[in-house]
Amino acid sequence: MRGAAAVLRHELAQRRLLLLASPLLGLLALAAPLLPGTADAGGADLRDTAVLFVALALSGLTALLLGSSVIGADLAARRLAFFFSRPLSGAAIWAGKLGAAVICAWSAALLALLPGLLVDVAAGAGGSLLYNALVPRPLLALWLGALPLLVLVTHFGGVILRTRSKWLALDLAGAVTTAAVALVTFRRLQYWAWLDPGWVARLAAAGLGLASIGLLAASAAQVIAGRTDPVRGHRSLSLTFAGISLAGVLAFAAVAVRWLAIGPQNLDRWSFAAVSPGQAWVALSGPAPGPPEYAASFLLHVGSGRSLRTRFARGTDDVFPVAFSADGRRAVWAEYDGAQESSPVVLLMDLDRPAAEPVRTAILERELPGRLAISPHGDRVAAVEGKRVSVYELAGGRLLATHSFEDLGEWPEPVFMGEDRLRILLSRWNVVTVADLDIPSRKLVAVATFPDLGWRRSLSPDASRIAINSPAGAVAVFDLAGGRQLARLSQQGARVRANYLADGRLARQVVGPDGAELVLLDGDGRRLPDSPRFRLPPGAAFGWIFQADADRLLAREDLESREGDLQAGWKLLDLRRGRMLSIGPRSLQALMPPSPLTPAGKAPLFTDGTHLLRIDLETGKRQLLGPARPFHSVYRPPM
Repeated sequence: MRGAAAVLRHELAQRRLLLLASPLLGLLALAAPLLPGTADAGGADLRDTAVLFVALALSGLTALLLGSSVIGADLAARRLAFFFSRPLSGAAIWAGKLGAAVICAWSAALLALLPGLLVDVAAGAGGSLLYNALVPRPLLALWLGALPLLVLVTHFGGVILRTRSKWLALDLAGAVTTAAVALVTFRRLQYWAWLDPGWVARLAAAGLGLASIGLLAASAAQVIAGRTDPVRGHRSLSLTFAGISLAGVLAFAAVAVRWLAIGPQNLDRWSFAAVSPGQAWVALSGPAPGPPEYAASFLLHVGSGRSLRTRFARGTDDVFPVAFSADGRRAVWAEYDGAQESSPVVLLMDLDRPAAEPVRTAILERELPGRLAISPHGDRVAAVEGKRVSVYELAGGRLLATHSFEDLGEWPEPVFMGEDRLRILLSRWNVVTVADLDIPSRKLVAVATFPDLGWRRSLSPDASRIAINSPAGAVAVFDLAGGRQLARLSQQGARVRANYLADGRLARQVVGPDGAELVLLDGDGRRLPDSPRFRLPPGAAFGWIFQADADRLLAREDLESREGDLQAGWKLLDLRRGRMLSIGPRSLQALMPPSPLTPAGKAPLFTDGTHLLRIDLETGKRQLLGPARPFHSVYRPPM
């Protein structure tokens, strides 16, 4: 410490003229209001701004000049041997010289500010110079904190440029490699996930801190190990800085690769986007280990366990624009093009081809589509952007038709009625509007309206009927083509709910004091004479109702226990025999297709929170398919 203090005093004494000139320059800045043309600029504000500018410029110039010369110039002129000929260690010489450069930079700023502060105090302003709007105090403090880093950077540059050593090639290669690895790693993270701006700022601060540590260690190594030999000092400087910076960047890259190289089993929880018809593929997403707000999404092939990392774009209300064709052969979804949250693009994947990969289409939207719908044959896609619906050809990305529904309603819901017609449902002011868009002519060919009773709606498979469940416990069935009400399903003292099944029949449930009764109706809401009745005891009701095949339904039974907790069990309703069988407990969660209009199949998918499994409806046997994690917020179809 004594040696470092002696060197520090020596260096400060050598630069005493600089310390004396700093307040004189500050005095010159006080004359700024006397310049021609500044009468209307505000004398006090102009004076304070000029003083701050002079102080910051003088301190920066001092750090730049002293950092590049305090050791580099002495080393090149062989004057550094004077210090090593004394009983001083290399660490003391390094600390004293660079410490003097930092102190001179700080002192130059403070001494240049001193005349302005004294004038403010004398004028009764109480040091208003430090509250200047153009140079806020946080920026001033940041500048003063950056001066030591500027000294280190200029010292590094001064040494490597003065020695003219071949090690300069290593410096350039190391800098390029370090920057490239850091940039590529960050861009990969940014490509696969939205990054929290606060985390990015902390990452940048950590990178700056690592660079500062590398510069500090390299600067010390240059003096301590290199002593008076310029080439050896340059070599020590380069190897130390390159080693620390590359080690830090490679560590960051290794952690980032670990964050990126994950599968569905690594998600903290699952949030399902959709399940394909036939339940061969599951589109899922959820938070994953990594930076704050880090999430990942996948397409998981249930049979083989193969998973494909995707970048499903998350829309408003956590909705994923993902759609499957009715035959389950194709999937489309929206991703952001390049960096997250910029230029959404639609991707296409043929699910029936082994080892298929997503293919980018030419469909590029201005904003993220709120909803996607794919035609029955998977050749066309409808994208909802705000109140505008656009239909594209998937093969070439050609725009086939587009229409804005500003005057008809909000929240368009598109449904393909074949390849050449799109039916759109819109809501506004308790009114549901149905509009049919003829794709070849690009015109609306039919428009009908009917009252919106609210709550949940269920479309028939051919999109010709709709059943609206009202909060009052009644169901209204409408013909979508003409807006005519076909039936009203209600019962005094009971709640009625209904939803369409995959074969077009309507499953009606009546929940009253005596329990719940389920019966099938035709598509118009009329009772089928041969339909069996399924009953549950008081306090019970059917939840989800899906069609497994032509003769069986799959439903969840909800029971309210004495403690008020909701319990659930899965029931198989045999329509041919009129029997109801239990196939699973409450702990099972069903992975159903995105619509109850798609048959669940003879072996529907479930998860018990630990494994994916299928349940054979014929034998009740369970088949484990692979690990799973608990999930939140699955799709709940209209009831």
